[in-house]
Amino acid sequence: YMGRLFWMLGKRLLKASLLWSFVFSAILLPTTILIIARWFLPRKAFIRLAYRAQHHYLTLFVLAFEKPSNIQLYVSGDAIPERESAWFICNHIADDYAPLYSFAIRKNMIGHIRAILKKSLLFVPLFGVTMYVLDWIFLDRNWESDQNHLKQALARYKEDRNPIYLWFFPEGTRFTQEKFQLAVEFAKEKNLPIPRHTLIPRTKGFVALAKELKSITPYIYDTTLVYTGWHCNK
Repeated sequence: YMGRLFWMLGKRLLKASLLWSFVFSAILLPTTILIIARWFLPRKAFIRLAYRAQHHYLTLFVLAFEKPSNIQLYVSGDAIPERESAWFICNHIADDYAPLYSFAIRKNMIGHIRAILKKSLLFVPLFGVTMYVLDWIFLDRNWESDQNHLKQALARYKEDRNPIYLWFFPEGTRFTQEKFQLAVEFAKEKNLPIPRHTLIPRTKGFVALAKELKSITPYIYDTTLVYTGWHCNK
């Protein structure tokens, strides 16, 4: 009995050690290197390193996500050339980053993704710090404090002169039936078009981005994410 107990404990310890080895080698160590590099390297040299690091890390994510889930990605609408800088305005249903990553890797832009995120995501262990170091944009959802921070981030992107996929979720929150009903009521009250599958977008951030992004990319894509056989039962 004691031998079996020790064998089970050893097996669990081995799994735990393998898991933490993966976390350290795949996330913690690269993040630590990027943090140090951001302090000591010139901006252009660091950005080249950051793009490469993000490319390799998110490629692993896409492989780990697509293979087990057997997901099929269908894209309709305008043909988007490879390596074209663009601004994507997306609805926000649930795990929307997964299919967006899958799309970006097929356009050879997985390392050039930047997104505008709520600041609370900054405190997600490891991932929040990594996205911050990679110069993703975190906002408080308070326009008084956000507008200068947004302008500074976009100015850095302009100065870098690199291709970029900038993701923006103007709804500001994930879709739920409760939020959808509130959006319908708000639209009726304000005499706005009644939404069918999305929420009411916030406008201040969109207007500010439209003004600032002219010098970064002239291309804006209205992107609508739709799921079948996955989120439809939730």
